[in-house]
Amino acid sequence: MSELNPIIGSNIDLLTRRFEQIAHNLANVNTAGFKRYTSHFMQVLTDQLGQEGQPPSAELTVKEGIDFSQAHLDHTGRNLDLAIVGRGFFILETPSGPLYTRHGIFYLNQNGQITDSQGRILAGEAGPIVVPLGMDPTKIQVASDGTISVGQTKLGRIRIADFGDQQGRLIPAGDCCFAAPDNLAPISSQEAQVKQGFLEASNVQAIQELVDMITVSRLYETNMRFLTANRDTSKSIIDVAMG
Repeated sequence: MSELNPIIGSNIDLLTRRFEQIAHNLANVNTAGFKRYTSHFMQVLTDQLGQEGQPPSAELTVKEGIDFSQAHLDHTGRNLDLAIVGRGFFILETPSGPLYTRHGIFYLNQNGQITDSQGRILAGEAGPIVVPLGMDPTKIQVASDGTISVGQTKLGRIRIADFGDQQGRLIPAGDCCFAAPDNLAPISSQEAQVKQGFLEASNVQAIQELVDMITVSRLYETNMRFLTANRDTSKSIIDVAMG
């Protein structure tokens, strides 16, 4: 096999992964609070796209991550639809530890606790926030500092986690949630505001993702063409050697 095969094979694996990330982004273009996967190619992509007759001379290397930039807010009017303005995450309590999310669609469970669609409890600063039986859940009010009340009765305050400039270390955990590594602990946000009756949109820009998909597809085709050529060359050499 040609010594270029490891480079081409590595490029194909990377491009396949990037294509899957873009497809995942596009599938979540309308998912509230979704944060897009991003990947910055460190080698100039046109190096390979512009040299139609030459095989790739270097491995593509990328810097992958999550784009945590704020997306626009959509008004829903539903009193348990919540959005965060500024840096921070809602905290969901789970048996395996806390998860962090910007997906702000919440419900009341049978115990009056505020949960997400999977029943994971929204963390308050003093523990789960409970709406007592007999209180009208349609009267729930959420102040900009996260304080929840019904009428004049304050029930608690939503805890908003802030990881500062370390939020890039968060690990995707599915369903618009993230987990923190063991050596990363959040602090309570002092600046984020909560908007009741709003949801943060996905920060995926469909047009940009489609442009990226076209670029990745072209690079994939380029590398596949040279991989096929290398295989054909190797087969010819073996055929000649075997007589």
